[in-house]
Amino acid sequence: MRSKKAFIAVVLAAFLAGIVFTGGVLFASGNYWLDKVIGSQNSEPAPDGSSLRVLNQALSQVSLKKQGLRW
Repeated sequence: MRSKKAFIAVVLAAFLAGIVFTGGVLFASGNYWLDKVIGSQNSEPAPDGSSLRVLNQALSQVSLKKQGLRW
């Protein structure tokens, strides 16, 4: 009986570790691609809102590219 509980604990721990690892990978890749789109020079938020303006420009460029493609 004890080995069954230990096995379940190990499987549960491995499952939770996999979820944490996957979340970390997704978070890191999201930040990587966000930096690629915005640019690393805008990593700190500017008080005048210029980083938001750059983000809006990048999103509009992506939108224009999608409109030019035929799906």
